[in-house]
Amino acid sequence: MSEHEKQFFVSEMNLALIEYDQKTAANPLRNVFGFLLPERRRANAAVANVRDMVLKIMNEYRKKDNYSIDGSLIQLIMKSDVFPTDLEKATELVNFLIAGHDTT
Repeated sequence: MSEHEKQFFVSEMNLALIEYDQKTAANPLRNVFGFLLPERRRANAAVANVRDMVLKIMNEYRKKDNYSIDGSLIQLIMKSDVFPTDLEKATELVNFLIAGHDTT
């Protein structure tokens, strides 16, 4: 991941987390009427951007599968039968990216 992609990931996640974690928790009506709010629509776009970025990482991994490190997180997720779809694998990778970012 390039430095630009890292910064983009962090900014998009920050935007989405503020909307879904802070603003929606304080005002549950944002779930119902969020489509009227530009901030909510932008947060939805940020989530889509992050998902697309992770799917791109997964596709790059597939192209370079013989270069993977045994036991790496992406290898374990990509080879696991627990996550049958790419979307489920992408979701799990995002969870670990967020957890890794929060702890460093």
